[in-house]
Amino acid sequence: MSLYELIRRTFLSGDPEKMHDMAIHRLVQFQSSAIGRSLLRVAGGTPNHAPMNAMGLTFSHPVGIAAGFDKDAEAIIGLQELGFSYVEIGTVTPRPQPGNPFPRIWRFPDEKSIVNAMGFPGKGMHVIASRLRSVRASGLLRIPIGINLGKNLTTPVPHAAQDYTAVLKE
Repeated sequence: MSLYELIRRTFLSGDPEKMHDMAIHRLVQFQSSAIGRSLLRVAGGTPNHAPMNAMGLTFSHPVGIAAGFDKDAEAIIGLQELGFSYVEIGTVTPRPQPGNPFPRIWRFPDEKSIVNAMGFPGKGMHVIASRLRSVRASGLLRIPIGINLGKNLTTPVPHAAQDYTAVLKE
């Protein structure tokens, strides 16, 4: 059995949200040291794609990770070291919020799919902005970062643009 298959089976064996949290936690651990980052690079392998340009940005290849995985910008460097050419964080909201009640992630193995109805849980824009400044200051960041903007659940829809603007300005 390959390392990939072992990791895949491990993560598919438990509660989806607990496994997600464990993955983020492990990435944070590995990204915190040079040895850990090297191990992530080895585990991620070398992408077999040419660099590309889009939206005025250069990407080392077309595979990145979308918003929803690293909601609170905790594992950006770990994801980079695994080989993703960009990371989109979030969804980031102005204020912290818990998201929807549990359960809120469901697996459908026969369809090889997952449904996420987490409801934008997160630490809020101030924590995320601080983490982004720290990542940038570390000198380790080599990939573009995207931010998925969201409104807080308690923000009325007519005022959603104010939430989006607040997150952008932060």
